[in-house]
Amino acid sequence: MLIYCEQLCMAISIADERVWSYTVSRSTPYMITSWGYGTYFFFGSLMVLMGAWAWWCIPETKVSYLI
Repeated sequence: MLIYCEQLCMAISIADERVWSYTVSRSTPYMITSWGYGTYFFFGSLMVLMGAWAWWCIPETKVSYLI
């Protein structure tokens, strides 16, 4: 039962990653056309927010240094 659950979770994770990769790859050209450099600031701000989220919400990153 545990192996089945692990395989199911892995399949869902991979499918989710593929869906978001497709969404980002299809929307980025339109964002660059309409926003220009704002697209890079958008993705950069997402990276900073996710880094802060990982620092505060994932216990393993609280004791390690990122530098």
